Amino acid sequence: MKLWATNWKEAREIQSCPKSGKMPVSEDITDRIKRKTAGSYRELEGRRKRVNELEKIYMDMAMQKELQLNIVYSSVQWKSRT
Repeated sequence: MKLWATNWKEAREIQSCPKSGKMPVSEDITDRIKRKTAGSYRELEGRRKRVNELEKIYMDMAMQKELQLNIVYSSVQWKSRT
């Protein structure tokens, strides 16, 4: 039996697949596998959205830090002129 099969029924389904390496037709895939796949895609999409949000936050923080450094540098230069 395959180690990653979650139960005997699923293991039998996996073993019954042709050894040619082709995936079974969509109608032959069990509802359970379809639900798991759909759930995985939803989770993946959620993670992608979270990564995008974190990238935006990081860019905002980097820009704020750069602006702060520019302000400090400008004020030091201005004070040295006076």
